[in-house]
Amino acid sequence: MKLHTQPASGMRAAVIASLIIFGISPVLSQGGGSVGVSDHNTTTSALAEAGREALRRGKDTEDVKTMLLAVADLRAAVKGDPTSVANNYELALAEYDLGVQFQQSDKQSAELWLDRAIADTKKTIRLDGASSDAHTLLSDLYGTKIGLDGFWTAIRLGPKADSELETALRLNPDNPRAHLTKGRRYLYSPRMFGGDLDKAISSFKEATLLDPHSDDAFRWLAIALIKKGDTVLAKQAIAEAMHLNPQSRADIELAKTIH
Repeated sequence: MKLHTQPASGMRAAVIASLIIFGISPVLSQGGGSVGVSDHNTTTSALAEAGREALRRGKDTEDVKTMLLAVADLRAAVKGDPTSVANNYELALAEYDLGVQFQQSDKQSAELWLDRAIADTKKTIRLDGASSDAHTLLSDLYGTKIGLDGFWTAIRLGPKADSELETALRLNPDNPRAHLTKGRRYLYSPRMFGGDLDKAISSFKEATLLDPHSDDAFRWLAIALIKKGDTVLAKQAIAEAMHLNPQSRADIELAKTIH
């Protein structure tokens, strides 16, 4: 299958620029190959594993440098195996997490990483149209773009976000990520556009049942319960999230807000 991607040189240059801005020294192969990090193994599998681990650490600590290293490793892994659905998906996920990280502080950087994640998620779907996780991620990306850009983007991307989520749930009705996305849609949409706090809570609860080891699911349940005013259950939910992932800064900071 022929992949239609952005030029490798432009993508590589953007990653390098971000690494340099944040004080990280990337290493290029002599042939103009993928971005690498000097102390990582150069095999595709090792790069992918290093990228996954860096993404986990970076997301937990909300550390941009570590997340950029994850992108560099995962992009190198994709170059080594362009048809790997897992590597392409995880690269898109890392770019999405960077976009979310920049959302409040740097809109231009957020837009850049979200657009890049959209392109790589679409590539993942071209490789495997039956990937429920990829369709869920694309729905999340469209939703995040709407939150960043406002009304006119909602007009353009809202139906696409809904369609991708419907596809994800059709492909796998028991996908906990899809139920998280569904819950966020209910939580943040205006009531006139389908927003419903009780349905959000129900979706988040479903996600915790489908993946009882996900601190993300319990954190989002806590967020919805706080909005409903049920602080007792919110405390229980965030306590479980912190038990599952004691390193998560997002969980720790949310717990501080519940009185």
